[in-house]
Amino acid sequence: MIAVKGGVRVSIDLERHLDDLQRRDERAFAIVYHGTKYSVFAAIRAIVNDAALTEDLMQDTYLKMIEKLGGYRRGSNFNAWLTQIAKNLAYDHLRKNKNEIHMNPDDRPDLFDRPVQVDAKTIDFDGLLAELPEPERIVVMLRAVGGESFATIAKTTGKSVGSVHALYKTTIAKLARRAKERS
Repeated sequence: MIAVKGGVRVSIDLERHLDDLQRRDERAFAIVYHGTKYSVFAAIRAIVNDAALTEDLMQDTYLKMIEKLGGYRRGSNFNAWLTQIAKNLAYDHLRKNKNEIHMNPDDRPDLFDRPVQVDAKTIDFDGLLAELPEPERIVVMLRAVGGESFATIAKTTGKSVGSVHALYKTTIAKLARRAKERS
């Protein structure tokens, strides 16, 4: 797992902290949280597309992680395991609330803090991402926002590394084409 600390990418061996995490050690939780929060956020946000709900489901994900930690197979990809928990919770939420009326996507906060200027026109990345089919949105969010490797995304999504790489490449090209059309 790679995390960013003081602007520097740092490798973190999350498995080293699992025993402490099972004993409810707050320091171990903080290390695991900071090492996984971007990929968990990206996985949930790609599914629910709502910032406040994403934060709620992130909390649920980490509670579920502690509850299910005994079921994690050591030596497998911890981040992929945790991201799958996050995705399952997001899908469960959507299933349980499929008849609810949700906030208008135009009223929700932007995914990116500041707009990007291209030829003096603003590109709406949130809008572009919202138009993508879910599998494409998940791969882009995990890679671009979560910083995950193609191998981790492949394990998380159940696709081959080659398929994930090709999907990412074609989706980025599609986003660039659409952004250019709108600029």
